[in-house]
Amino acid sequence: MPASQTIPDGKTATWPHDDPTRPGWTFNGWFQGDTAYDFTKPVTTDLTLTAKWGKWNTSPDKGPWHGGTNVKIDTPGSQVRFSHISSGAQFSLALGSDGNAYGWGDNAFGQLGLSRNQSVYYHRAPRMTAMPEGVKFTQVSAGWAHGIALDRDGRIWTWGFDFGGCLGRPVDGLYGYSPGLASVPEGVTFTAVSAGKFSSMALDSNGQAWTWGWIDTDTPHKVAQGEGIVFTAICAVNNTNGYTALDTDGRIWNWRHPYSKLTPVETDVRFKAYSIDPGCDHFIAIARDGTVWTWDIENNGNGQLGRIPDSANPADKPGRVPGLTGATQVDAGSRPIGVDTGVSLAITDTGAWAWGSNNHGQLGTGTGKITDTPARVVTPAGAPTGFRYIGIAASDSHTVLLGSDGETYTYGRNQYGKLGDGTDTDSDPANPQPARTWRPVERDLTKVLFGEARNIGGPYRRSDGWHATSPRHSLGTVTLTIQSAVTNGTPQPDETSQRFTYTGDTATVTFKSEHGSPAPPQQVIVGDTVRRPDDPTTDDGWTFNGWFQGDRPYDFTQPVSGDTVLTARWGRWKADPAQGPWRGGTDV
Repeated sequence: MPASQTIPDGKTATWPHDDPTRPGWTFNGWFQGDTAYDFTKPVTTDLTLTAKWGKWNTSPDKGPWHGGTNVKIDTPGSQVRFSHISSGAQFSLALGSDGNAYGWGDNAFGQLGLSRNQSVYYHRAPRMTAMPEGVKFTQVSAGWAHGIALDRDGRIWTWGFDFGGCLGRPVDGLYGYSPGLASVPEGVTFTAVSAGKFSSMALDSNGQAWTWGWIDTDTPHKVAQGEGIVFTAICAVNNTNGYTALDTDGRIWNWRHPYSKLTPVETDVRFKAYSIDPGCDHFIAIARDGTVWTWDIENNGNGQLGRIPDSANPADKPGRVPGLTGATQVDAGSRPIGVDTGVSLAITDTGAWAWGSNNHGQLGTGTGKITDTPARVVTPAGAPTGFRYIGIAASDSHTVLLGSDGETYTYGRNQYGKLGDGTDTDSDPANPQPARTWRPVERDLTKVLFGEARNIGGPYRRSDGWHATSPRHSLGTVTLTIQSAVTNGTPQPDETSQRFTYTGDTATVTFKSEHGSPAPPQQVIVGDTVRRPDDPTTDDGWTFNGWFQGDRPYDFTQPVSGDTVLTARWGRWKADPAQGPWRGGTDV
């Protein structure tokens, strides 16, 4: 097992480079209680992380002979949960506790990173990115239509739409359908990445920012950030080509290439910042005392500042959002240029809060109404006692959250299936209340055999993973043969360790006959039908007339309910009466 780590207060833990191993099990990630641990979050107290493991398992392992049993199939990655989330324009990316990236929603530009042969238009549920062999990620970031990830060796991987060179590497045409390494100088390692609209950003291990993309360069280059300035956090602005960074002194720096600001400019703020997130034209930050501050370079058209600007606290200068303290995370969402929308979200010690534009239900307050002051994000239906939100990621029309129960939740517009709940039903406001996103799966199940019989309708996926419906089968225990393929379509070895027992009571059907050879008795499952035996024959002049149960002819299409005795009936030529008067008229 990995050694313990001693971490300065406020710094992040290092994801152990090598996963632990356990015979017969697959490592599913590091967890703190029910939640997958996010290694991008600062450590502020002593922590104990526990490894979770997965292996093939089916439940229930028995069912009635006539089939129809819903069998839950746990794959080796069934315990994987999301530890880190990021929302793009019409899609979302998430980091699994297994170190793999997952995505859902729009995939028209390859932004889900599923490889060329798997690049369908969109996906309604999370699918694993076509991970490079032997690589595990520690962070993911979703831009307008491209993704960036950081691996455990500090290398940058990119995929999706390469408009303006935002992938930072050569691609065939405009799209990089699967993750590829960005072109950076040898020996440079990175600690953070961020995807903007058509731009990208990274922070190296020395606190130096790097940028690339539209109206910039098509490969990563160092930013001229000034002597002695060391950045600790970065964020590329989604839907413009701007950049924001936070330095060791809590100062906020901004620069935007469309406005010819090629070097960072310090923002005039009245506080030392702990965290910062830019939207299109508005910003939200956490001060080191846990208070929340906002400002906007244009206006407060939809209340996205969460406060009422005045001469003392104008919209374009940082002002404190009333009522929010103990904040740990903020998100300014994103909005298309020229579109009058804007959202803000914050997680504090009293819950998750949202304000601003709500035309798509993207605030998660249960309605489609705009609010210019923080409103509480509603708790998901059925959430356990003590539930709280621990992570947020917002776009202009949908929001993704992580819950303390280890599940992921979404709300807002569902165009392109970007809520990840297995549907693509879309309306406005579409889904103003949080609903659970389907759990990640590391493979697709393609066929399940119960003995030699294929399951009814094929394996199917639901919010909690894979399922199969048992087919009809005779009594006894059979081997399940589970066939699967990874994201790129490569078939995996058949899984045959699971068993399923068909159950049911039996009855004896006995056949009696006064003539011919007797039919042998049959053992029949109660509820099943008995096989009609061959008609008995005889050479003593009798003809078989059928099987009877008492006085009634037996219906072999009806199920057997218990032990049954069937009797053969026979007929032959006969005249009755055998005599009558000479004058005739006897009814024979």
